[in-house]
Parts: sequence; C-alpha cells; structure tokens
Amino acid sequence: MPMFSIQGRFRSGTQWAPFKVEIDAQNSDLAVEHCYANFGSKHHLKRNQIIVEEVSSDESS
Repeated sequence: MPMFSIQGRFRSGTQWAPFKVEIDAQNSDLAVEHCYANFGSKHHLKRNQIIVEEVSSDESS
C-alpha cells in the first residue's frame, strides 16, 4: 500500500496551525478521508476546520 504525505492547516482556537501527516492508503482520496477522520477524532475538529493543501505519494513504499 502506498504512503501518502498530506500537508495543510487546521483551526486551532482563533488561528490556523500547519500540519503534515503520513498515511498508508490505497489511493489519495482515502488518504484524505483518513486525515479528516484522525483530526476529527483526536482534536474534535469538523471538516470545515481542516484545509488540505497538498497530497503527495511516495511510491517506493
């Protein structure tokens, strides 16, 4: 399964904080969905409080 690197910003109080996560997924759409799910469960954020700016794949994994 390829590894996807996802970069973006999430709402932290009144400011936006940057993030970068790496997720194993079958495709980039599923990787973004896992990102939303992880931030929602860990930080109690809604999808409109998360901005995904870049999704890149590391095919060597």
